[in-house]
Amino acid sequence: MLRIHSLAFGHEKEANLVKDILNDSSSQHMLSLMASEDSRPLGHLIFSKAPAAEPAYAGAVSLLPLLAVVPEAQGQGVCGKPIEEGLRQLTDKHVDLVFVLGHPGYYPKYGIKPAGRLGLAAPCPQDWVAVCAVISSPFSCEFPVKYGI
Repeated sequence: MLRIHSLAFGHEKEANLVKDILNDSSSQHMLSLMASEDSRPLGHLIFSKAPAAEPAYAGAVSLLPLLAVVPEAQGQGVCGKPIEEGLRQLTDKHVDLVFVLGHPGYYPKYGIKPAGRLGLAAPCPQDWVAVCAVISSPFSCEFPVKYGI
């Protein structure tokens, strides 16, 4: 899985981030999904828990910080089914809100909207755009900034 991130981004930074998330008990890794074809891994995404501003919503917020696809499979919708499956599994786990760091043109086809359109603010680096999927009712939350994302 780490190799997918290295190949997708052309360096180790994102692969190291995935390793840090998986090894950090405070990130509370929730879900890791692989996209493959003929048993060949092509893509990977990971969801982790994110802290809510209100204690009553603890565990109801998730973060999708990374999605990676090997270069030869990019642009082919490889991670579409894992995204949909991830959102379905998170719904089953009673997650109400998912923050995603990614390109605003990619995620809307999966029902994920820019956070600002939903009245939510999520700090992130200037070259990333925060988008989110509200699975059930919206609420106030805090967006964690960790690992230098």
